[in-house]
Formats: sequence, C-alpha cells, structure tokens
Amino acid sequence: MPTALYRFILAITLLLPMAAHAGDADDFVAANPVQQAKLLEAWAAQPDPARIELINALQQGELTIDGQPKTLRLNNRLRGLIDTALASHQLLAADAKTRLAAAQQLQKSARPAQLKFLDQQLAGEKDESVHAALSLALANLQLVDADPAVRLAAVRLLGETGDPLARTRL
Repeated sequence: MPTALYRFILAITLLLPMAAHAGDADDFVAANPVQQAKLLEAWAAQPDPARIELINALQQGELTIDGQPKTLRLNNRLRGLIDTALASHQLLAADAKTRLAAAQQLQKSARPAQLKFLDQQLAGEKDESVHAALSLALANLQLVDADPAVRLAAVRLLGETGDPLARTRL
C-alpha cells in the first residue's frame, strides 16, 4: 500500500510543472493588459525553466492552449516585458552564448524587481563575459538605488566600461 501511495505522489509531483505551465498560459490569456504586465514582471523576477516555452510562444504571438490557438493583443509595453522575461529565463540556460545575449538584453530592459535574481545569477556565473554583462545590467538597476554608496559604485562601474550604452545611462 505505501508503495502505491509513493507512486501516486511521485506522479502528481511530476505532473505539477505541466499544470503550472498550462495555468500560466490560461492566466495570461484571461488577464487584462495591466494584469498581463504584472504577470510578465513577476515571471521575469522569478524565472521558471518550465515557463520558457510559454514565453517563446508569447514572443512569437502564437499561443495555443488545449490545441486551440489564442488571439493575443500585445501592445509595445507587453512586447518589451515579454523580451525581458525571456531574457531572465535564458539566464538559466547551459549555453554561455545564450546567457550572454540574455545579459546584454537585460542591460537595456531589466526591471527593479529582477535585482535579487540578477544578483544571484551574477554570484554563480562562471563565464567571464557573461559575468561582465550581468555586472553592467545590475549597475544599470543600481543607479536608482536608495543607498548613495550603491549608486556611486554603479556610476563608477558604468564609467569604467567602454560600452556606449552604459555611458548614455550616466
């Protein structure tokens, strides 16, 4: 009897990510644009590898739920948030080139809610180029930090880089 219970619990545990993915898609389609923006910001701040297919579908404008294509009405703000959420999720990729492209995207579009996630990714990043790109993305966010010392460190880091995008932020 306990073996059957363990198997049942294991099956439910394995199916939960798929249910969460379907739930995220349903939530997004049912939401109004303001709620959709909040969902995308939350997804960007707490990426889940199971959600990357959904975000890719949103970016392509081709979302399908239960075999039925869903019409998406995406404004420019939502498109930008989709790009940012996708970049956050791509930071979890095994490929350094994918992570580098994601970090470079986040230099332009990271949101304050992503600060904790980006800080964690920076701490664990082994690739030097990705690490440098993530540092710049964090520095861009830290320019508006309440702590003057954090802002000053961000200004110094951005000032030392030869990146034209970083210099325009100053």
